[in-house]
Amino acid sequence: MKQVVRNIVAIVALCMISAMAWADGDVKFVYQFNGQEALASSPGSITSEKSGTICTLTVTPQERNYLISISAVRTIAGTNGQIRTRTPEVDESVITVTPADANADKSGVTTWTLTMPESPYDVQVTANFGSRTSIDGTVLTLSATSFTYDGTAKEPTVTKISDQNGTELKLTAGTDYTIAYSNNTNVPGADDPQPTVTVTGINGYTGTVYAEFTISKATITVTAPTAIDNLTYTGKAQALVNVGTASAGTLQYKLGANGAYGTTIPTGTDAGTYEVFYQVVGDANHSDVAEAGPLAATIAKAGITPTVSITGWTYGATANTPTVSGNTGKGSVAFTYATKGTETFGETVPTDAGEYTVKATIAETTNYNGAEATADFIISPAQITGITLKQTALIYNGKDQTVEISSVTAGTLTISENDLTGQTGFSSLFDISGDTQKEKGSYTVTLTAKANSNFSGSATADFTISYNSITEDALGIPAGQVYGTYFSSKVNYELPEKVMAYIITGVNGTNTVLEEINYIPIGVPVLLEKKETVVETRTATNPDTKDNWLHHADKETTISRSTGTAYYLYNGMFIRATENKAAANNNYLIVPASAQAPVRALNIGHGDGTTGIESLGSTESSNDERWYDLQGRRIERPAKTGLYILNGKKVVIR
Repeated sequence: MKQVVRNIVAIVALCMISAMAWADGDVKFVYQFNGQEALASSPGSITSEKSGTICTLTVTPQERNYLISISAVRTIAGTNGQIRTRTPEVDESVITVTPADANADKSGVTTWTLTMPESPYDVQVTANFGSRTSIDGTVLTLSATSFTYDGTAKEPTVTKISDQNGTELKLTAGTDYTIAYSNNTNVPGADDPQPTVTVTGINGYTGTVYAEFTISKATITVTAPTAIDNLTYTGKAQALVNVGTASAGTLQYKLGANGAYGTTIPTGTDAGTYEVFYQVVGDANHSDVAEAGPLAATIAKAGITPTVSITGWTYGATANTPTVSGNTGKGSVAFTYATKGTETFGETVPTDAGEYTVKATIAETTNYNGAEATADFIISPAQITGITLKQTALIYNGKDQTVEISSVTAGTLTISENDLTGQTGFSSLFDISGDTQKEKGSYTVTLTAKANSNFSGSATADFTISYNSITEDALGIPAGQVYGTYFSSKVNYELPEKVMAYIITGVNGTNTVLEEINYIPIGVPVLLEKKETVVETRTATNPDTKDNWLHHADKETTISRSTGTAYYLYNGMFIRATENKAAANNNYLIVPASAQAPVRALNIGHGDGTTGIESLGSTESSNDERWYDLQGRRIERPAKTGLYILNGKKVVIR
């Protein structure tokens, strides 16, 4: 039986070998996008055309796609495109696909060829497409960005392509992009396009990016003209310089700094020294040669009888320029200056107020003698018109304070501290008064010109000294209470708009006697009263002239009975202190022993006879006081208003 099977297999194999020589296989296509199978023709299309054993493939990617790769394998005929290759030991299933143009841009139409296998095989072609990446907006780095014209085309290489963040893109010229150059030989004109490198994406890349570079004009070689020596005045025009040469462009000349350029050699007729300037006007590819000179050419000059005039000015204003008339020979003029009545002349134009003399000296020449002329003029002092202070609102600190001047205006000048380098401030130029003050108030600074100075007149500016501000909450009046006390150890404070302040100058029975003050002074404990509305009018009592019975304890303090009785503010009234002690960092009231006998509590009085406590009277209490509430519980002292029992008697605390 085994032998029969072997014979059948051998017959089948012979039949396949025979058919292999004559079968004409099919070409099937598999489409991929980024390595994943795609719908037929969705990323691109493939057509095939067979001629003998050669099959030509035409691949056309869809717009903005490109062909990443193309490959082919043999398949068993009739397998509907599914790969069923022979075992590797028998044959190689991969078929080589050869490009018609290895450098062709795979984002366009490309042509490929393969050799068809013999029967019984078909061919399966797999084309993998991908989307093209845009290089628009990338940045090109060139090997050089500036060149000098020499008549040859300039082609800098692209050394790097980077994204907007500066990260280099690993792209290869010829594979990922092409390079083209334009306008890269001559120097461009103002309206001409610049030399440009153009990079265009190919294969997997699309888009175009540009980088401009420069071609600068070449330098012209000049043989400079020279002045002609030994010219003598003849009354006729004479050439002043020898002709120069230039390797390119046009050599031009002008006579004098204000002359007009031209190609004609300058001439001179009158006696004097002439200045000749020259330049080269370049062409499209050569730079201009900047003006050079002057070349001095001298023709003899003769004597003159000149005059000079000048108009004076105010200190700080722009100096006026002297003018000369009668300079027949056109000689050069030098101006010097001296204080009027002296003979020490110098070139420096005076700036300080005073009387001066200007002297015009005209140079002596061959045809005209030199000469001098003088004229007197005055620089007037600048009138002071105003001053500006650095600070116009100071905060009272109990010490002398001096406001600083920021600037002074006088004439056309505005003088600031920066203009006083090397001087001892504004006081070196002006007399200043009223700038140092101590107390709260409004003040005026007066600045006056010093005698025989560059300034005249005076000006004033106002400033104020005020107290520090403090908020109502910062004063610490207990919540729900109208009254509180406050002590400031460092600064004076302005009162908040709904708070009044008092010192206590005495008592009237069970009422305190109050004196209103309009601020919180340094080192003075005060009684504060919180109002429902804004305090429109305040009374200004000077606390320094009154005996304030309020005191401040930095540490726990015991008051001698012979000195007086201590009270502390509690619940809108002053309650007598236990053991006549004041707690540390607290404000307390001392009623002198000579004023009246101790009482249990004192009301805050405003002169209307009202009281805040009943049944305590004015009887001095002993140390064995016994307080009870209505439930019969003993207490230290009443903590709020109500009815209490003191030593067996009813007491109403209001």
